[in-house]
Amino acid sequence: MKAYKPQCSIPDHIDGYLSSPDIRGTLDIVWTCVATLLLFTWTVLHLNIPTETTSKGSAQSTYREMYLTARKL
Repeated sequence: MKAYKPQCSIPDHIDGYLSSPDIRGTLDIVWTCVATLLLFTWTVLHLNIPTETTSKGSAQSTYREMYLTARKL
């Protein structure tokens, strides 16, 4: 019977910091987490909700409709 020996990319010694030439390093993991948090925070805080206004007349209503159409384009 053959023994199976996996070839892992885990180093033999554990330092706490791992550089990333051949494997995913500590800074790669930290940068990915920070970028994800920044992206999600930006998305939550900058919602694309149009302002609510009441039209005061026909001209303002027409202008608002043109503005909304131009913004969609």
